[in-house]
Formats: sequence, C-alpha cells, structure tokens
Amino acid sequence: MPPMVAVRAGQAPPLVVVTGANRGIGLHACRWLAARGAGVVLVARDRGAGESARQSLEPSPHHRVVVCDLADPESVQGAATEILEGGPAPTGLVNNAAVLPQELRVGPLGVELQMAVNHLGHFLLTRLLHPALREAPAGRVVTVTSR
Repeated sequence: MPPMVAVRAGQAPPLVVVTGANRGIGLHACRWLAARGAGVVLVARDRGAGESARQSLEPSPHHRVVVCDLADPESVQGAATEILEGGPAPTGLVNNAAVLPQELRVGPLGVELQMAVNHLGHFLLTRLLHPALREAPAGRVVTVTSR
C-alpha cells in the first residue's frame, strides 16, 4: 500500500484533514504533514486559533481552515460539505480532537460532551468523508487515542 503522504511529480499533493489542528498533537501532525508536501485542512472550533496554526505551517496554497464543533452534528455536516466542496478531495483524515471536561457537560443534543466530541463527532465526520477517502489511491483514516 503506498504511503499517505507520497507527493508524485505532476500530481496534486495529498490533502489531509486534521481535527484538533490548532494545538498539541494535532498541530504537530499538521506541521509534519505540511513539511512533507501535503496540503492540510485544519479543523478547529475557533477560526482565529485555526488561522494562527495555519500560519505556523510550511506555506502552501493547499492549506485551509474549516471551523467545526464536533459536539454538534449540524456543524460536522457543514464542515464535511465545506471540505468536500471547497477544494480537492481529501486523501487522509486524522481524528485527533478531544475534550476532557472536569465536570459533567452536555452537548447540543443532550449527549455528554466527551462522548459527543471524542467519539460521535469523529464517527460522523469519518462517515461523511468516507466516500472521498475510498476513492483516494492511498486513503487513510487515523484515530488518535490515549489511555
């Protein structure tokens, strides 16, 4: 199976979607991917934080920020539409965003926030991007977890 970030002469660079892209592991993943020639879609809850992260990457016209609240299915649907209609189809998805509230918090649909963001939001985003990822020659989904 070819690597996810292979850049071939005469072809558009791979485009990788990264959630939680504005800090921590997500930001480091974006920097790693960008340094190897991939275009990166930085998914973040806050546009300003996402733009700041984008500015820290190797310059490329293929990088862009998409705002998404993974706890809100409508926001996830809108983000997926923006990703699919806003440029080339993604070849990879890194499900990285996570929350760890210190007390019980409930998201817009009445689901506990940690479950909504860390699991359900990523499941929905993966499902919505899946057809495009299956069409990619080396499409990949990477889910970041911790113990």
